[in-house]
Amino acid sequence: MSAEATNNLAQMASAQGRYAQAAALFMEGLLLSKDVGDMLRLLAALAGLAWVAAALGPPRRAARLGGAAAAERERLGVPPGLPDRTWRDRAIQGMRAALSEEMFAAAWAEGQGMTLAEASALARKSDPTGLSTTT
Repeated sequence: MSAEATNNLAQMASAQGRYAQAAALFMEGLLLSKDVGDMLRLLAALAGLAWVAAALGPPRRAARLGGAAAAERERLGVPPGLPDRTWRDRAIQGMRAALSEEMFAAAWAEGQGMTLAEASALARKSDPTGLSTTT
C-alpha cells in the first residue's frame, strides 16, 4: 500500500475515534514515506501522529511532534490543508488544556528545533500503537 493511502486510512480511523489504529497506520505511512523519500507524505504522517498523540497522550510528546511537524511544513513552504488545520487547531486546544501554557510553549519550541530525523525517531520511540511514551 502507498504512504498516501495508508495516511488516508489513518485519517479515517482517527476521525472515527479509533486512535490506536490511526497511530499504527500513521506509523506505517511514516516508514513507507521515508523508504521512498516522499517528504510530503512523511510530514503528513508525522503531523497525524502528533494529532493522535494529542487525543491519547502524553500531551508533552504530542506538542513536541506537533512543533516538529509545523516547523518542517514551514521549512518546506507547505501550508496545511483545511483538514490538517482543523485537526491541528483541535489538537493544540487539547494540548494546551492538558499542559500549562508555559509547558506547551516549551514542548512546541523543542519540537520546532528538532530535525526531521529526530522527530521521526521520537515518533517511532514507543509501543506498536505509537502512543505510549513518557517523553
